[in-house]
This record gives sequence, C-alpha cells and structure tokens, in this order.
Amino acid sequence: MRIVPGRCARSPSICGAAAFILTVIVLLGHYSVKYGLNVPPSTSGDELSYDSIGWNLAHGFGFAEGGYDQDFRRPYEQVGDWGPHLVGRTANPELVAHRPPLFPLCLAGLNTVGGRQFWAVRTLNVLATAGTCGLLVWYLVLTQGRAAALIGFFMFLVVDTRTRLYGRAILTEATATFLTTLATLLLIQLYGRYRISTVLMLGIVGGLLVLDRTVFALWLPGMAVIVFALTARVVISSAKQRPGRRWRHAFFAAGLFISVTILVVMPWAIRNVRVLGTMMPLGTQGMSQLPAGFSDLAVQRNGLWSNEPTVRLHRSLDHESLTTRLERDVARARLAKEEAFQWIQDNPGQSVWLAVFKVWQEYRPRAAPEWLIGLSALVGALLSLRHSDTRIFLAVHTVSCVVIGCTWSVEGRFVVPLMFSTHVLAARTLSCPFVGRSDASGVAHS
Repeated sequence: MRIVPGRCARSPSICGAAAFILTVIVLLGHYSVKYGLNVPPSTSGDELSYDSIGWNLAHGFGFAEGGYDQDFRRPYEQVGDWGPHLVGRTANPELVAHRPPLFPLCLAGLNTVGGRQFWAVRTLNVLATAGTCGLLVWYLVLTQGRAAALIGFFMFLVVDTRTRLYGRAILTEATATFLTTLATLLLIQLYGRYRISTVLMLGIVGGLLVLDRTVFALWLPGMAVIVFALTARVVISSAKQRPGRRWRHAFFAAGLFISVTILVVMPWAIRNVRVLGTMMPLGTQGMSQLPAGFSDLAVQRNGLWSNEPTVRLHRSLDHESLTTRLERDVARARLAKEEAFQWIQDNPGQSVWLAVFKVWQEYRPRAAPEWLIGLSALVGALLSLRHSDTRIFLAVHTVSCVVIGCTWSVEGRFVVPLMFSTHVLAARTLSCPFVGRSDASGVAHS
C-alpha cells in the first residue's frame, strides 16, 4: 500500500507531535483542576487490584494482592474511601495469577521511583492516550489532510468521553489502546510492503497486548489470518515472485507473528504454570469468568458481564482444604469452565444468539457523543470500502467481535482499544465537506 499525503499535509510528524503535547497538557490540567492527580481510585473495581499488585511488587512481595499496610491504606483513608468489604481480607500478601503483568509492572516501577502516589500512573495513562491521539493526527494529516486531522483531534479529545475517563482510571484501557493503534499501523504498513521486520514488530506488540490484557490472547488466531492474507496479497501481486513461493511467505509471516508473540508472553506463562501447578499459562481470570458469558444469567442480561457467577462459585468451594489464594482461584476456574462448557452443550442455539447480543452491547451507543462518533465511523467505512486501510480496520473489528462473542460484554470497554480506527473513519465522514476530491482518504487502492 502506498500512502499519498493530503494536498495540505506537509508536516504530519510536526502535527502529530503537537497533538501529543497538547493532549498531555489538556488532560493533566483537567485532572489536576477537577479531581486532583493524587486522589485514590474507587475500591469497588479493578483499580484497587492493580494498585495492590503494583505496590507489593515494588516492595518485594511478588505478584500478590493483599497485605494492606499503613502506607498503602493512607491515601484511601484520607478520603474515606476504604470500603468495609476490604476489612475481612488477609493482612498478608497472597500470590495471584488472575491479572496480566504489564500494567502492574509499570505501577511497581513508578512506586519504586515515586513512592506512594497516584499521579505517576495517571501521567503514564495520559502519555499513552496522548500517544494514540498523536498517531491519529499524524495518520489523518498524512492520508486525508489537515482538516480531517483537526476534526479527528477535536472528536478524540473533546467529544469522546472515553478519552478523559480512561486517561484517569488506573486500568489498562489507555495502554491497550496505544498498543492496538501500533498494531493497526503495522498491519497497514504490511499491506504496502512485506518486510520481516514489520512482522517481528507486530509480534512484539501482540505479545505486549497479551501481557497488558489477557483477552488479547484470543485475538491471535484472527490476527494471524490477517497477517497471512496481507502477506499473500503483497507477494502474489509481485511480478517478480515465482508462483511456487507465493504461499510460503504468507505461511511464514503468520507463523513468525505467532512465534514472536508467544516468545514475548513465554516468561509470564512459565511463571503461571509453576505457581499454579497446572496448565493455565495465562492465569485463572479467563476461565473463572466464563459463566458470566455463558449461562442463564448471561441470557437474562443480554450478554452483559456480572460478578454473580464468580461470587457464587467462590462460596461453593471447600475453603478448609484450599489454603492459598492460588488454590482457590484454580478450583474456581475449573468449576467455572465445567459449568460454562456444559451450558454451551445444553444450549447451542442460545450460545450463538448470545454472541450477537454481546457484540451489540459493546458497540451500541449510550450517549449523544457515542452516537455521533459511531454513526460517523459507520458512514466513513461505507464510503471508503474500496480503501485498503478501511478493509484492515474492519478486519480488526471483526476479530474483536468474534472475541466478544466468545467472552462477554462489559458495556463498551472491549472496543475502547479500537478508538484509533473508529476515529479515523469518523473523521473521514465529518471532513467530507472540506475535501475537494472523492478519494478523501488519500490511500491508494489495491
């Protein structure tokens, strides 16, 4: 694929850097004035878990939760947000394997350098969000012109509320969005020219995505298919390539992508197998949550995730015979897997319809800004189906939809990492009045 700059796009890198810097200033300023960068997160969700693991890693207790010492509790107690549901937890840190390691490792490093604080991790998330915004503006300037880039920047930073929400939350959305953006751009580059270095970089990014959010492990087969198709297209279209070698390159590229990804994830997988004493290389979270996606309750909730199955299975365990957190997590994961697989066997038709509802729950707009962005992106995709980058965006979204159907819906959180492609397509629609030619994308057709 050959990227043709827009007619007014003389400095995409400068525009991207400016968007990055401005996003950092705006978000940090907004958080400082409205909330405070050091305000602790809510104790009712995943943020406390990441905070605890990062703190324990920084203090030599390993990849563990619990052990809420006075230094850890102090910021929560100061704002009265130390929930009563945490009081009954063990005073000693317990090793866990239900969270991916990349974000907690970043937290551990920031805790080691900065001590007990929250401003550093929020700054990290702001940098990741700003990186996505900078790449978005750079790509739009390069392919559609400055008008589209300005619209895309405004829509991303001002209109899209997810940018401000997940830039502040102590969660993995911001880093996952940045890494998914890099993966998408590497796929676009691979479409233009087959290079082993591009596939290697894509494998590294794929491994980091799995280490950031375990659900991306389910993306790997679909991503391998995309890599295979893109490589086959480039090689087959080359007049210099002999017919007998066409498909070898495609199979090699897909295999290389998977191999590099596995190598990146391998240390974490080995650690999990060792501490869990069973073949659960990606930890226990995925299997323990399966009933939330495949059960009568999931049907009642139209595919929306619920914590009820996890709580119910936890209560059903024989805690006297399971002395450690890891043992309890493994037991619950096995029970959950059996229960979910049995439900799927008993309800094959409902499982298929449930997958459709899950995808709808993730993509359906819930507020006016989401309607504007979603409808604009849909129109942009329809208007530019001939363009190679649009087809790549849709392929990545298709992989995401399959994964959502195989898991559950969390009311839009699973599509947050796809914000780059969504905003490129939305800007393609909203910038049409400012573009003087029909090929507004500036991307050469296949």
